[in-house]
Amino acid sequence: MIEADETVGSLYQKFTKGSVLKYEIVLTEGSHRFDLATQLEAKGLASKEEVLRLITDKSFIKSLVKEPLDSLEGYLFPDTYQFSKTEGSKVILTTMVNRFLEVYRSLNITSPSLS
Repeated sequence: MIEADETVGSLYQKFTKGSVLKYEIVLTEGSHRFDLATQLEAKGLASKEEVLRLITDKSFIKSLVKEPLDSLEGYLFPDTYQFSKTEGSKVILTTMVNRFLEVYRSLNITSPSLS
């Protein structure tokens, strides 16, 4: 974010460093996909419709979890995330699913199915 009293030097550093404004998204345990979609849209990070579509898009789901599931709900890890407005729905959902898979793998559960 550019402040009114910034110098040319500090602006130059921001532009060359590539500082990007990040928005905090908090996904709490028990949150519903509609809560997430509403929060992302309210922060201007993604459209609610696109998020809800991707959460149930079977080819997108299979690309992430390698399972033929009906929804990503339950695979979106509850955590606090930071996203910029340029990242988009796919990156946001992929980040949340990857966090789930990371934690799941760390538990060393030997079950062959996550369903």
